[in-house]
Amino acid sequence: MAPPEPPLSDGVIVLRPWRRDDAPALASIWGSGDDELTYWMDEVPQPYTIADALAYLDHSQAGWRPPLAIVLLLVHRLLLQRIPGR
Repeated sequence: MAPPEPPLSDGVIVLRPWRRDDAPALASIWGSGDDELTYWMDEVPQPYTIADALAYLDHSQAGWRPPLAIVLLLVHRLLLQRIPGR
């Protein structure tokens, strides 16, 4: 199975698979030390590094191969403005 190409979008949000170039943003958000975020994501290591993000992204990419365990990213256009290089 392959992810939809182009990614699904209504012009405001985009539903797409994670990509390795999402690692810096993922590490920045999940590794922010935000108490509220870490409370709800207790299995996410702290501090959360780019290496942790890359391992997660590699695992999520493997989900597109059988047996399927697909992980998608829902991106709001305002969040895209906060991600470097977007």
